[in-house]
Formats: sequence, structure tokens, C-alpha cells
Amino acid sequence: MTTYVQLESRRRLAEHGLGLFSLLLCNYGDFFTGYLVTLFSGIFEHAKFLIVILPVLMNLRGCTYVAYSTRIITKLRLGVIEPRGVRQKGLLVEMKAAYAVSLLSNLIAGILAALVVDPLHTDIVTAVAMLSGLIGVSIVVPLSTLGFFEVFKREISPETLAGPLESIIGDMITVPTLLAAFIIISFLYSIDRILVTILIILITLSAFIIVRSALKEEGKPYTVWSPKKTIIENVIAGVVASMIELIVGLKLESRLSTLTTYKVLLFAAFPAMAVVGGVAVRYAAYLNSGLHLGSIEHEPLPRGVAARYYYRSIMISLGIYMNVIGMSIIYALAMHEPLILCLVPFAAGMLSTVIMLYVTYLLSIFLFRKGINPANVATSLIMPLCDLTTVTIYMAVLSLIH
Repeated sequence: MTTYVQLESRRRLAEHGLGLFSLLLCNYGDFFTGYLVTLFSGIFEHAKFLIVILPVLMNLRGCTYVAYSTRIITKLRLGVIEPRGVRQKGLLVEMKAAYAVSLLSNLIAGILAALVVDPLHTDIVTAVAMLSGLIGVSIVVPLSTLGFFEVFKREISPETLAGPLESIIGDMITVPTLLAAFIIISFLYSIDRILVTILIILITLSAFIIVRSALKEEGKPYTVWSPKKTIIENVIAGVVASMIELIVGLKLESRLSTLTTYKVLLFAAFPAMAVVGGVAVRYAAYLNSGLHLGSIEHEPLPRGVAARYYYRSIMISLGIYMNVIGMSIIYALAMHEPLILCLVPFAAGMLSTVIMLYVTYLLSIFLFRKGINPANVATSLIMPLCDLTTVTIYMAVLSLIH
């Protein structure tokens, strides 16, 4: 006869296996992203603003989707929503908020990026950012919602998939949607530049209509789930994150010639950054649920449940980065590039992981103490900080080797 302990052990094993599988899947998805960037490197070299805004857009996708999924998971835990159809007030308002945050954040991020990289073409850069964001959120929000419902109904912890699932979907669709948006905007621009401005106005109006619809739910008993609070906190966090990611994009652009000469570095750069972000936001999802449920104490160092997931995340990262080395070696051999370069993503990624997991813990605790829902802000700040830390160490290690 199967005991409760055995059933619980099997459930946890299934969770860990699913978590590792999802991170590996995420890793391969990011290699797909890296491959697309190397494949279309000519376009990125021709329109250099694309490589600068790519980390910004990838981060906004991840932040918007992960923050959305983290709120959905916590609501499922608290019984605010049920794992069934989308016609639930508690769910619909979150979906509207995700659309609003995505469109408004991309609008602001596009303007900021344009002012930094190409002020004379602010309309083009902004339109590309907004259009790719609209396409992306329309794909990810419905799919991820159904995915979390199915996982939750099978009594598997949805936190296991929170970071990796959103990261892989967000990262895999960012380059295709960015290139598609660039082609569409370039076509409209070739006809009449005013068409680009009209498109920006239409998408912006749509965003404000969605915001107004979401705010009608204000006053309902959602406390920290207030639509206004969610939208404001996410947009602010998205803007701050975009400013950080602009630095990441500029760092990539500054070494673009080296990265395109030794394409294994470009191929592995995005997977290296994404693993850190995926593990950190997964850790943040556990922290968010634990803080709301009271199972995690406000300690300066991770203890108990928080410590267990901290060290487990490091071990998982080690396994994933072995995969990064393997894929990098295969690519380097195929492209006849130096194998020593394959150590760059591994060294940068592991060091960044250890640092950023602790930063994630401190940030989540700090925000919760200040009455700010970590689900709205923590992930939006963690992901760009992970990218910035990783790319900084990445370039430093590269300088030592090459």
C-alpha cells in the first residue's frame, strides 16, 4: 500500500523533473533565439538599433508574462480564481492588465530606445517595439493561462513552470515578431511615413481602452490585486527594466563585430543570460507564494524553504550550463571556431546565477515588507539585472580569453 510520504515524494520528484525539463526546454528555445540572431546577423548589422532594442523587448516580454503568470499562480493558490474558463472576473482583469502593461511598456521603451540609438527615427523604433509587443502578448497570455490551469488541475506546482515557460515562449517569439514588425513598419514607411504614426496612435488608443476597461474592476475586494496598482507597478518596473536592458543592448552592440566574427559567442549569449533569468524568476515565484502564505520568514539570509530552493536552483543551473557548453561546442565545431570560447557562457552564467539568486531573495523580501506585491515588481527588475550582470561578466571573461 502506497503511503502518504511515498505519494508526496513522487509528487515532488515529478515537480523537480518537470522543472528541470522546462528549464532545458527553455535553454534550447534560447539557443533557437541565438541561432536566429546569427542567421539574420546581416539585418542586425544593417539596422543596429534592432540589436540594441532586442534585449529590451525580450525583457519586457519576460517581465510582462512572468508577472502575469505569478499573479495567476498565487490567485489559484488563494482560491481567487479556478482552473477553468477565462470568463472569470479575477482572471479577465489580469489578462486586460497584461495587455495594457505590454502595450504601454513597449510604447515607453520604444521611445527611450529611439532617443538613445536613433532619435531621427523615433517613430520607426517605437512602432516596431509596439507592434511586436502586440503580436507577442496576443499569443502568450492565452496559451500560458491554459497551460497553468492544466498543470494546477494535475496537482503539480505551477511555480515549477512560472519562469521557464514564460521565458521560452517570450524569447522564442521575440526575434520573429521583432523581424516581422520591422518588415511591416519598413513597408509602411516606404509607402508614407504618416502610416507609421497612425499605427502608433491606434495601438496606443487600444492600450488606453483596455486600461479603462480594467479599471472598471477597481473597488472590488482584490486588495493587492487592484488593477490600477498592478498596471502602475508593472509599467514603472517595465520602464526601469528597459533602461537597464538598454545598457545590455549597447554592450552587445559595442562588441557586435567580435560577436559576428565568432558567432558561437552570439549563439550562446542569449541562452547564457536566459538561464540566469529563468532560474531567478522561478525562485522568485516560490518566494512570492511563500511570502503570501507565510511559510518564508524575513531573514537577511535564506533559511528553511527559501534556502532549500536557493541551493536547489544553483544545482539545476549547473546542469543547464553543462548543456550550454555542449551546444556551444557543437556549434563551434560546425563553424570551425575556437573551442576555448565555449567557456565564456559557462563561467559568466554560473557566477551570475549565484549572485542573482541572492539578489532575488533580498529584493522579494524588501518589496514585501514595503507592501509592494513582489509579483508585480520583483520579476520585472530581476530579469534585466540578471541580463546586465551576465553580459557584464560575459564581456569581462571574453576580454580575458580573447
